Amino acid sequence: MCTSDAEANRAGSKPGTELTPAQDADAVRFELPADASPWARRAAAFCQQRLHLPEMLMVVLFSVQPWVWCAAAAWLAGAPIAHRLEVRAGASGVCERT
Repeated sequence: MCTSDAEANRAGSKPGTELTPAQDADAVRFELPADASPWARRAAAFCQQRLHLPEMLMVVLFSVQPWVWCAAAAWLAGAPIAHRLEVRAGASGVCERT
């Protein structure tokens, strides 16, 4: 997802081959894998060109699987419903309604 020449240089760095701060900042670039789906390429292009998202945020967004984003959205959407129904976890870990 993210390539970094700076990280590769740090891992096997030899004395005197350190990168300057300007080179280090330019070394990390967000790249999709070669086998990325067309929708992921369109979404990445939209986020970079239209929304001007930082590259670190792009790495986070595209590193997490889509089903994880759906699960998190469902969890957050279900919280007000559970609160309204007064559902809370019991001592056994099983949800019970009071």
